[in-house]
Amino acid sequence: MTRSNAFVMKILPPLDGSHGPVGYLKAYDPEANDGCGEVELTLDLTEAYEFKDPEHALATRYTVPKCRPYRDDGMPNRPMLAFVCEILSKQAAFAEYADLN
Repeated sequence: MTRSNAFVMKILPPLDGSHGPVGYLKAYDPEANDGCGEVELTLDLTEAYEFKDPEHALATRYTVPKCRPYRDDGMPNRPMLAFVCEILSKQAAFAEYADLN
């Protein structure tokens, strides 16, 4: 269901220049893999998960798994923080995509 006021989360390349997954968040399960999370990405913007506002996207990004709330170093476990991301309106994402092609 595409909403005109929806927001998406775009996973960007790592800041250190290394290779990593890129694309739009399609699905996220913070409880998967014993609390290390599982992310599914897509390059197809029409398949991207739609957030109703940026706050919900940020809440997803900062989600702490119930099955493993803390990392081994004692800090809160927030698996999505392993990724560099941008939260943008779906309209802006489509415009950005159109500019690249």
